Amino acid sequence: MGNKLTKKTSSSSYYLVQHSFATSGEVDTYWDQEHLVINQAAAKSWLQDGFKSHLSVASGRDGPVFCIWEVREGISAEQFKLFIDGVFGKWFVNHVTELSTVEGSESFKRMPFKDVFA
Repeated sequence: MGNKLTKKTSSSSYYLVQHSFATSGEVDTYWDQEHLVINQAAAKSWLQDGFKSHLSVASGRDGPVFCIWEVREGISAEQFKLFIDGVFGKWFVNHVTELSTVEGSESFKRMPFKDVFA
């Protein structure tokens, strides 16, 4: 009957976040302050809270910026959105999409990252 789809064995959820600048005036402000927001201390704190940014790619200086985040089991999509808006909401309108964790589907095989919360 074909391949059976099975849920990926992971204690984590993954999200694609699209950050779009709230206004054109926020572009320079963000890039001037990015190092104050995204640094080793912040990343360590986020990890302890259950959030890991695996990838961040800007499509250009004016955005949008796309990120893939891993979120520890037990943290809801709503809680993750509140976290993202709390950190990045000053500059961005944030669109959060949970990524499929179904193995065997054509659009998702396996995350190219090792689960940090496994």
